[in-house]
Amino acid sequence: MEKVSGIYWFYQISKDRAVYIGSSRNVHCRILDHKAKLTRNKHPNSIFQRTWAKYGESDFVSEVLERVDVSKLLEREQFWVDAISPFCNFDGPVGRP
Repeated sequence: MEKVSGIYWFYQISKDRAVYIGSSRNVHCRILDHKAKLTRNKHPNSIFQRTWAKYGESDFVSEVLERVDVSKLLEREQFWVDAISPFCNFDGPVGRP
């Protein structure tokens, strides 16, 4: 799988809403990490974990929103969080739960 740095999201199909937005130097590995923790009921974001547990993996889509140079990851992640207001992201600036 190609290593892509950028912004990704988890989108909930049944509720038609963005659930979580993040950024990573390796988006595909980060998405797999989220899914592994969610599946094991070990995700640090309790709101995301409860939503995942209630609706199940099949109700979520994860995708790359934007390819981004590593130097601009936090800036672009904040842009997307502000623009979309995902349901499960913590309040406040990106990088600070």
